[in-house]
Amino acid sequence: MLALYARLVGLGATMNVPPGEVLGWRFYILVPEVNDAIGRLTSAGRRVLSGPDQISGGDFAVVTEDPFGARFGLVGRRREGKTV
Repeated sequence: MLALYARLVGLGATMNVPPGEVLGWRFYILVPEVNDAIGRLTSAGRRVLSGPDQISGGDFAVVTEDPFGARFGLVGRRREGKTV
């Protein structure tokens, strides 16, 4: 954890490289509700490459990519009973 602007902010985690992926950094953006974010992504023509997967702390993560192919993730809570 890192103290940033007088608040604690999670920096990230390490994990194995999934099959078909290349080694490197992946940035994750915190969203209020992950299924809402997925809905906005798919309605804009983007696709979810993996997830939503529950991670440590109870949040859920998805991986997507921008129009140029740069992959990034979204992390957020998932309302109970709500699915993509």
